[in-house]
Amino acid sequence: MQSYHMACILLLVNEPQEAIAIRSTVSARLQSYRRGEREALRHARELCGISLAKSSDANRVHSVQPLFVAGQVFEDSQDVKVVLDLLEEIERDLGWATSHYVSKLGESVAGKNVEYLFFLVNNAGISVEAGHEPLRAHETPEDWFDLTMAVNVKSCFLASKYVLAQILKQDKSSSGDRGWIINMSSIYA
Repeated sequence: MQSYHMACILLLVNEPQEAIAIRSTVSARLQSYRRGEREALRHARELCGISLAKSSDANRVHSVQPLFVAGQVFEDSQDVKVVLDLLEEIERDLGWATSHYVSKLGESVAGKNVEYLFFLVNNAGISVEAGHEPLRAHETPEDWFDLTMAVNVKSCFLASKYVLAQILKQDKSSSGDRGWIINMSSIYA
């Protein structure tokens, strides 16, 4: 079913509008494009709904490419986040590599609807051991370490990466800068 919805999206996106229209007005073409966009969005949502049903492992593996296509249809960052979460769950649960798709979708979302960025303040922090007895380094579970690094380090790196790409595209302001990135950290963030 997911392959069907993906195929519909791809057909809608690649439909040769002008080639089949004999005499068409700008208004008629715009209506056709908007109709195609609405249909693609409907298929993308159907596709995500199927994935959210948590089907068998084999179906989840085969949903990676359709989810990637659906993620490119969405404009709303919350919709894209659902797709990113589904892809990350597949990699985490099944070991099937989805990080390339997650990275590509993240890049496409990062630059959407941004005209000018003045600054980014990175202030992320998590203390997994909070609420537990303190552990020595050799007793700390590896998944606690991984979660701490993902929140405290990787999230700041990724936010800076995408914001910096936008800042470098911008014209310099009257003061000579393009924007600012402020990184803060705390063990009790």
